[in-house]
Amino acid sequence: MNTVRTTVPVLALTLALSIGGCTPPTDGTAPAEPGAGATPTAQEAATTATATTPASGAEDDGAGASDGASDGAGAEEAHRLSGLADYPVEVTPDPGWSRAAIEKGTLTYTAAGGITVISVHAVESLAGVPAADLPEDVAAFLQEQRPDIVLSDVTAMTLSGRDAHRFTVTMSEGSTPTDLWRVVEGSGYKPLPEEPMEVVAVRSSQGLVLLWTESTTDRREATLAAFEAALERVVVG
Repeated sequence: MNTVRTTVPVLALTLALSIGGCTPPTDGTAPAEPGAGATPTAQEAATTATATTPASGAEDDGAGASDGASDGAGAEEAHRLSGLADYPVEVTPDPGWSRAAIEKGTLTYTAAGGITVISVHAVESLAGVPAADLPEDVAAFLQEQRPDIVLSDVTAMTLSGRDAHRFTVTMSEGSTPTDLWRVVEGSGYKPLPEEPMEVVAVRSSQGLVLLWTESTTDRREATLAAFEAALERVVVG
């Protein structure tokens, strides 16, 4: 993914999620990769979203249920959000995935071919509003509060038995990306200027979670297929 992040010198998220078009951190940290549209990189270095805001000290890789995974996914063991071992979200990565740069409150995975499979973020605020104060319909809220973005293909769904919404985010014509959300104790993330970001918003018992990815047009089909499969490997409590 290729999201952009405003990161602290420690982070690598944002989903450099070059999932599609996220921007890597500007603090000099080597991007791991995401791609969707968050500031650190929703490529978290591996995704493409770009992370824009520094997070306060997050270097615990928060690896997972066992707290040990770092970059390679290897064995199928559940991972928890970096630095938030008690947060009720787990991802059991496919052996073919690679762990992206680590930032507190996030998990990002990439696969062969430069695909950002998925980025998972514990959200502190969305469009400047604390997660605890957000309305139930996050998609409608975003469309109303952020005229600089366009939401399409909005669909109600369930994830881990919890109500969720899935939608695609693109920038409005002529708009410049700015932070869309901030992770818990972490960076801010913004969409890529030209590439779409696929997002699933779901509430855990401790707060809002965004699962997302992004990609360039030529990789979109493969990226969305990987994202679909990845959603089956996420448990939100």
